[in-house]
Amino acid sequence: MANNQRKYKKAKNPVLVVLYIVAVVLLLACIVYFVYNSRMRYAAYKEEINRISLSEAEVDTSILFDETETGSETESESETETETETSAETETQSELETANAAITETAMVTESETKMETESETASEAETETEAAVTAVPGAPVIKLTSSSTTIQTGDSFNATSFVDEITDDSDNMYTLWRRIRVEGSYDTNTAGTYELYYYVTDTSGNESNREKFTLIVSDEEDEEEE
Repeated sequence: MANNQRKYKKAKNPVLVVLYIVAVVLLLACIVYFVYNSRMRYAAYKEEINRISLSEAEVDTSILFDETETGSETESESETETETETSAETETQSELETANAAITETAMVTESETKMETESETASEAETETEAAVTAVPGAPVIKLTSSSTTIQTGDSFNATSFVDEITDDSDNMYTLWRRIRVEGSYDTNTAGTYELYYYVTDTSGNESNREKFTLIVSDEEDEEEE
């Protein structure tokens, strides 16, 4: 039996050796697979890192390019606005110069017209004063009217003495002179037309006042409506 047990042990040892070798081979294979897988993962990780870095670099480049374009557009817009402002200032200055020239010309024309009107009024006043000086007699009454003309419609009443403003005399009073007012000239309030009247007064001493001209205009309503 001892011999048989030894034979059995001798027969069992090669199997154990084989199993041991297989286990060692599997272990080595696992180690190799783990190392290979780790290296592949590391390579993939590095590739992903490089890709992300490249993508970030492209984004930075794109942002920088956009900023450069934005800066160029801003400079272009600023130059355009500057040119527009310069053009607007030039046009405004030109318009101001034109307006000033027009104002100056208008002022000169107005001044000339005013001067002519003043001279005309002065001449008219001088003529009036001359006529009054020629007409007025020392000691004679003086008559003044409220206006030199009036306009009424056909059929309206006309009170000639209502346009007398003042009568003065060195001897007679207003009440006496008022009753001695004379209106020279004819008129018809029922007929359209222009009538010239002359007012004067004679005091109790027989002195005749100046003659004041008055224009009465009688207007026809029907003629005005037809026009």
